[in-house]
Amino acid sequence: MPPRSDVLPAMAEILGVRVEELLGHEVKRKTVAAPNGRARRAFDQVSRLPKRQQQKIIEVVEAFVAQQASA
Repeated sequence: MPPRSDVLPAMAEILGVRVEELLGHEVKRKTVAAPNGRARRAFDQVSRLPKRQQQKIIEVVEAFVAQQASA
């Protein structure tokens, strides 16, 4: 018996999948290239900083990306 529809979203979130996948539908996922070279090293270093400092760096990067996208 399949799970009730009201619990599917929570199940999907916990499992890290989409509801469609729980129901057996194939979902094509976009592959996102991971940074490499200098960017990879920088992100590795940032990941070792305290969470508060990581958040500040993320805010700066997001602002820069948004500015570049609108240019």
